[in-house]
Amino acid sequence: MKKTKEVFVHDAEEAILSIILKNPEFAYKTKDIKPFMFSSTIHQGLYLEIENFIDRQLVPEPSLLINSLGASNRLDTVGGETFIPYLLSLEFLAENFIEYVDLVIAAYKTRSVISIGNRLTMDKLDSSTIDDEIYSIKKTLDELTETSGGGTTRHIGSNMSDTFNTITARLDNPGVRGGTWGLPSLDVVSGGKSPGDLWIFGGRPGSGKTAAICNSVLADAAAGTPSLLIEKEMNFQTLIERLLSISLGIQLTNIRQGYLKQDDVDRIFEQLKIFKEYPIYIDSNFSSSASYLESTIRKYHKTKGIEVVYIDYIQLVADRGDNQTQELGKLSRMFKLLANDLNITNVLVSQLNRSVELRDDKRPVMSDLRQSGNLEEDADFVVGLYRDDYYNRESSQKGTMEYIILKNRNGPVGTLPMRFTAITNKIEEMTR
Repeated sequence: MKKTKEVFVHDAEEAILSIILKNPEFAYKTKDIKPFMFSSTIHQGLYLEIENFIDRQLVPEPSLLINSLGASNRLDTVGGETFIPYLLSLEFLAENFIEYVDLVIAAYKTRSVISIGNRLTMDKLDSSTIDDEIYSIKKTLDELTETSGGGTTRHIGSNMSDTFNTITARLDNPGVRGGTWGLPSLDVVSGGKSPGDLWIFGGRPGSGKTAAICNSVLADAAAGTPSLLIEKEMNFQTLIERLLSISLGIQLTNIRQGYLKQDDVDRIFEQLKIFKEYPIYIDSNFSSSASYLESTIRKYHKTKGIEVVYIDYIQLVADRGDNQTQELGKLSRMFKLLANDLNITNVLVSQLNRSVELRDDKRPVMSDLRQSGNLEEDADFVVGLYRDDYYNRESSQKGTMEYIILKNRNGPVGTLPMRFTAITNKIEEMTR
């Protein structure tokens, strides 16, 4: 027997609540849906409580929800003690979460339109109040339309004073609009890490991609800028050891292998206490999906105020296979839209094509990002990393890492040489 539309909508509502209860970070992906859009009063009540948790910057975990509802004698209004465990027992694909949300919103609009139709009968209409009825219907239809779009559309004359103040405020710090990279020459060329921008750092293995990201994370922390590092290649311990090596100048292999003097141990102990105060958040879930990453970014932006997100590296997020290029295109677009939506900076690390290794000059060029989805199209900045001494033992450029600006949407391109200390992964401005 086929399910009716009402049953499908009921299932979608239960799916939304079930997925959020099992994956609380998904609560940050439901900005377009409101409690009144649920058809069931029980679902409305539970979703409203979830919203209240989010507004108070609390994680809507099942046990906390039950305790909160029970303490205020509202548990019976959301199905009683057994309803939340029932939702937890359901099996829905988290990957379909957005589709469930869209279905519930569409069903709400359908019910609203049907309600309007039910009012438009001859015996209910009165010629003396017909204009009021038309106005009421138009207002309802406008509200339904507004739930689908137009929320970011503004007249060119809106907020002109804010625009002017933003421009004149730059006079106090010319050249740098966003957060610092900790590398003055890169800040000058790019204007820093500006909200809404998508950066791509590309390089072959051994070029120093993760080192560049780790140095930047520490620069954020020193400036008091909250950041989120999504690390897909190294575990938490390994990453902290890298950050310690960069910060303290202690050789990384000595930290990893235990060849440390007591003075080194003491310095590491003190540095870890400093790390505890840094606004750095690390996610090292190797198997996380795109939807998990989006939810995590939204959650930490709302609860911790993160301003910069790093993904190391993007190819490990996409499913491997024949459709990886298409997957990468979707991911790059998602991260660009997230940067604009949340007013943050997203920085993606990307592997380059193996064809680089076949050239005499192995410095990255823009075409090396081809077959990597739409990375080069979506990015505001593309930086290729190159170390000549990685390929040439007799290189005259030992200890140099080149930041090759391949794309700069609002400025010049070119090469910025940086000093790279391989034993610690420290990157510094090249001194003359």
